[in-house]
Amino acid sequence: MSAPAGMGKTKLAQAIVKRRAEEFVGRKGDRLCLLVSSRGRRLSNINDVIAGTLGDLRAPVFHHEIPPLVRTGLVDLIIDGFDELVDADGYNGAWESVGHLLTQIGSGGLVLLSARDAFFSDQDFVARARKETTSQFQFSFLELQPLTEAEIRHLLLACKVCLLYTSPSPRDRTR
Repeated sequence: MSAPAGMGKTKLAQAIVKRRAEEFVGRKGDRLCLLVSSRGRRLSNINDVIAGTLGDLRAPVFHHEIPPLVRTGLVDLIIDGFDELVDADGYNGAWESVGHLLTQIGSGGLVLLSARDAFFSDQDFVARARKETTSQFQFSFLELQPLTEAEIRHLLLACKVCLLYTSPSPRDRTR
């Protein structure tokens, strides 16, 4: 998943996790999501980041148990801020770590990598993934798009927000 900074990737990931948890608790869903976020950390080892997240959640699961849970479809993994997890020496270390995780997961399950659009456009992501992992993966790209003015108006009106004006131009403020 990619989009410019501030477009809502993290909010969307959090909403997915919340919805999955509510469905699971209400017995309407059979999968949970684990949201792993950079939170300003660099990626030296994805397992360390996952272990830190599990520790923060006080989850009774260890990081090495996540790949089988993802592979069997019990847990989906979202790595938010993947571009921020990249080490200072470049993309290689980050991909090696995530590539190893994907190899452990195999062809089952769902892993969502979220990053700024510039990051994915600058990387030959799929070619690199296929080269450095031994499993066969199916890749899909999701690019968040900004809302149009009409969509923003509709959303704000649906939320009962009063629109005084939408244009920065003084002559248009009467609209």
